Amino acid sequence: MADHSLFLAVELAKLCKHCQIFFFHVRGSAPRAEYRQLINEPNLNLVELSNFSLFNLPNVISLINSLRVDVVHLQYPAREYRFSLMPLFFALNRESLRASVFVLTVHEYMDAHPLRRFSVRAIVSHSDLSIIPSCRNFRILQGLGVRSAHYVPNGAFFHKLIPAGHPSLSAFQKRALNLLHFGIPSKTKRLRELVDLVSDLRRTSHLADLTLTLVGGNARISALLRGAKNSSGRFVSFMPAQDVSSLCKLAQESILTVFPFTFDTHRSSLINALGLPSPVYCFGVEKELKEKFGDLLPFHPEDNTYEGKLVSLREVLSSLNSDFSKLGRLALSRQGELLRRFSIENIAKDHFSLYNSLLGGRNC
Repeated sequence: MADHSLFLAVELAKLCKHCQIFFFHVRGSAPRAEYRQLINEPNLNLVELSNFSLFNLPNVISLINSLRVDVVHLQYPAREYRFSLMPLFFALNRESLRASVFVLTVHEYMDAHPLRRFSVRAIVSHSDLSIIPSCRNFRILQGLGVRSAHYVPNGAFFHKLIPAGHPSLSAFQKRALNLLHFGIPSKTKRLRELVDLVSDLRRTSHLADLTLTLVGGNARISALLRGAKNSSGRFVSFMPAQDVSSLCKLAQESILTVFPFTFDTHRSSLINALGLPSPVYCFGVEKELKEKFGDLLPFHPEDNTYEGKLVSLREVLSSLNSDFSKLGRLALSRQGELLRRFSIENIAKDHFSLYNSLLGGRNC
């Protein structure tokens, strides 16, 4: 399915050399070229499907049964499904699967469309295990009585693709006043508010040269920014999606990488940004993460109002701009420690343990 699922499959293949891992993807969405160098486990099999439509469901179930697998693991929602009902009917046909265990990863719940939330509840009711990467969604689904729910964050994998030597010594030199944001645009990301904040921050004399670089989904970003202050002004630049090596270079040229949303552990872009050579700023942090990680967390405002974010960002930028060598090094050191907690290697071990607890340990 998506990038995170692919790297999870790679790590699972490493953990269980005598197991066969089958990674299903739809035709036209094969792994990106930069990822292929890491897909070299002989027991990891990439399986191309013609589509994820409901009409293809019998073929998918027949294929899975022919592979004689022990665990079927489905992620939902996911962009690749688009509006297909196949995942829902896949779960409703659970009895047709010969697999011992059916696992669901609930990628999104509260911010999903109401119909997708309905589908999540239906699929969860047919799963043996529901993995919830989001603290918030885990809290809510537990409150709704989902007994199969287990919290497992998404894992960071950018560090496997970043060129050797990063961050280099130059990473701690004074930076240009540029903010970097990357990721798939969506309505859950407050990009318009971010542009407004940059516009207002530029009124501060020592931040008058502040710029913003938005990477990924240019057309969708433009639509989401409609109505923002000076969104077409000279301080906002747009770039198409970049490979990890190019993102690393952009991060090293930026004073801060900013994510206009609350940090939760299903946010793969933010988790992966912890491994880039730039301090990270987000619009807030889920309470469970504050309690668990404290000072290791990215920069964020304590006051989540617009004015609170404006004051917080101004203070962070002013401090980094005056002494990046000291404060930048400290921020990257903390991010590195947090990154290790969320590494895809550790997250794969958590998945593997859950699989084996359901299988009675017979595949260890």
